[in-house]
Amino acid sequence: MHVFVYGTLMRGFYNTFAQNLHTNATYIGKGQASGRLYDLGAFPGAVFDASADLKIKGEVYYVEKNVKSIMDSLDTYEGINDPEFDYYEKREAIILVNNTKIKALVYHLKIAVDTFTLIENGDYLEFLSKK
Repeated sequence: MHVFVYGTLMRGFYNTFAQNLHTNATYIGKGQASGRLYDLGAFPGAVFDASADLKIKGEVYYVEKNVKSIMDSLDTYEGINDPEFDYYEKREAIILVNNTKIKALVYHLKIAVDTFTLIENGDYLEFLSKK
């Protein structure tokens, strides 16, 4: 199962959930998807939209072993099924990685984005470096 991450689960972040993903999944490469990336304060949120002219930049991982355990961990981190933190839903999106289009699971922002800053270049790490 492929997973596309675009924020605090990428390499360079050292929280427990990112480390679990990096240790237990295979890094495939940098990827991008059509959509818009927003700064939510302490983390980003992405609205995936195949017709968008902007790109969300991130990383693709392949989860082959302990899939349920790893995905449950990611779901916990992203607040899936947590009524007190109901920002994301899990979806599939088309990701371009290594010059190939693949389907990957993504965490899609489902709340209104009106008050958040658009990260126009779609790159959360670059955005943080300029903050």
